[in-house]
Amino acid sequence: MHDGNDDPTAAKPADDEAVAAELERLLLERGPLSIEELSEAVAASAPQLVGAAAGEDVLARVTAVAQQSDAIWRLPDGRLAPVLHHLRRATFTHRLTESERERGAIDLTPDVVALALPRTVTLADGTALSTAGPEEDPRADEAGSLLGPDGWLDRFDAGTLLAIRYDGERVTIDALDTAPDGAATAAVVDALAEAFAALRAPRAPELHRLVVDAMGRHPACFATPVAPLSDLLGPAGLRRREVWVGVQGEAWQTPAEQARRRRLEEVLTGADACCQQAARRALDAWHSWLEAHEGGDDPTAALAGRALAEDVDHGGIAAVLADVATLGRPLVNVRRLGRWAAEVAAAAPSPAASLCYLQALGADADGEVLAAQRHLEAGLAVEADHPACLGMLAELAQDRGDAAGSLALLSRTGRPLSPEALRELEPFLVPRNVGRNEPCPCGSGRKFKACCARGPAPRPLATRARWLRTKAIRHAMRNDPMTVESLRQLFDVSNGGPDSLAMAVDMLLFPSRGVARYVDARGPLLPADELACARAWVTQPMRLLEVAAATDGSFDAVDVRTGEQLTIEEPVAAATVQPGEAVLARPLPVEDGWILSGTMIRVPPTGRDRTLAMLEEDVRPFHLLHLLVDFQVEALRP
Repeated sequence: MHDGNDDPTAAKPADDEAVAAELERLLLERGPLSIEELSEAVAASAPQLVGAAAGEDVLARVTAVAQQSDAIWRLPDGRLAPVLHHLRRATFTHRLTESERERGAIDLTPDVVALALPRTVTLADGTALSTAGPEEDPRADEAGSLLGPDGWLDRFDAGTLLAIRYDGERVTIDALDTAPDGAATAAVVDALAEAFAALRAPRAPELHRLVVDAMGRHPACFATPVAPLSDLLGPAGLRRREVWVGVQGEAWQTPAEQARRRRLEEVLTGADACCQQAARRALDAWHSWLEAHEGGDDPTAALAGRALAEDVDHGGIAAVLADVATLGRPLVNVRRLGRWAAEVAAAAPSPAASLCYLQALGADADGEVLAAQRHLEAGLAVEADHPACLGMLAELAQDRGDAAGSLALLSRTGRPLSPEALRELEPFLVPRNVGRNEPCPCGSGRKFKACCARGPAPRPLATRARWLRTKAIRHAMRNDPMTVESLRQLFDVSNGGPDSLAMAVDMLLFPSRGVARYVDARGPLLPADELACARAWVTQPMRLLEVAAATDGSFDAVDVRTGEQLTIEEPVAAATVQPGEAVLARPLPVEDGWILSGTMIRVPPTGRDRTLAMLEEDVRPFHLLHLLVDFQVEALRP
């Protein structure tokens, strides 16, 4: 049973499937019912399914089945409705734009978001389509799009009103030749207004929730083509902002805005009053700009020229705004923040280094790292020791492999360098306090004066690969800290289990495409061999490895599925593994050897078959979590 928050995926036994089918039939026949009414109805119509004759608790049985069914939706008043049945027979309309036609994309929000299309789907003619966001496909809209092969929308002209349906297997997209039914459109407007009034929620509802609630109350909604959903909200007295809906003409905050404000207050704890006031004004101005853009209004009213530029340039406010922007959809939000900063800068009477920094973040999120570098250099031309500009330029220098340049930039910030950062850079710096005729510390075998005295010699890829891994991890964690924390909490199942942060990082880098995004964003800066190496990492799977032998600094292993033999160059892991034991890890190729993505999980002998079964599919966080829980339960058995 869906209520807008759960996502039931657990498999149900056959008798539960039969009960669910009967519940859906009764709801279709009688309309929305309370759980008590539905229990009485099924006890009368099919007592054998719910054990009514045997004296079983029918209410408990029906409640459990309804909660697991993805066909049944709970309305705000507690009644249940067979909404999935209605959705699979609904038609949503959308007017194709020239931008969509050129991109080969139909943007999902707002008009067709309620269809809840899966990641992959096909047209009636077999054409393969996919749904994705801009993090996965640059053609996609910020809120996600339906994407297809080149030219798949060429049969439609821009401005065509499309009728879009999804029957649970295939998508149908046709041009609507006749105008939408006026009476049906008016009925949907009334149903949307009624559904919004029934929510009585303390937070703005998501648009798809509102549509589904309306269909649950009035199954005829969207049964025939009506005007696009974007044209219906205004007449219903509603307005959309991002993916949420509120009352038109009234001030209200989206949940994302509320979360940003809470985060802002956390970050500002202990800050001077002037910093707190400047940060709040800047965040309010950004939110006003976002609202104006989404509503098609003139956003210039949200730009206050000198005053706003001074607020953003006050202390570390730009860095605070960048931190707050990572909440929700970080890539999209940082892009928006960069565009806002550009408009603020254009309205300001003089340049500000902090606005250059925010524009650099936006350009980096757009995959324009060289443009980002130019913004940062422009910021330093205004304020030579701007900490945020220096810090980001230092990071870009590391991506280039310029450890000395990075260290010089970090030194200019006036902030102490952490021991961890220094340890990361030291292997690639010119050694100090080494006699000219002494052996070079880099291990080349030559004298220092003939080797690294003139500058560090190029290190082999095998040496730089761990630094490359570190840079990819840092980029992913900095760009999506909330996902890192969510994954870490997910895997923090016990104090005695594997390192939860290491597993979170692996899931962030690979299933969540952190490495792929790093390659896309920073590829122009990476040395050619590092770029090729990182590209090879993107598609590497997790493997079940059986340890063959361990030596000082590495261990040999065999991929249990494929029989491939690998030499893993990981000193810490090599010191802990034993021949014959099995481990679950993600090896990453580096020339003729391998390193690990970070996490390594010991697999008990009884867990090998389950691990192999999991590896037959793409490993997702919940798959890995379930496996770990199974291992821990087994370990507790006598």
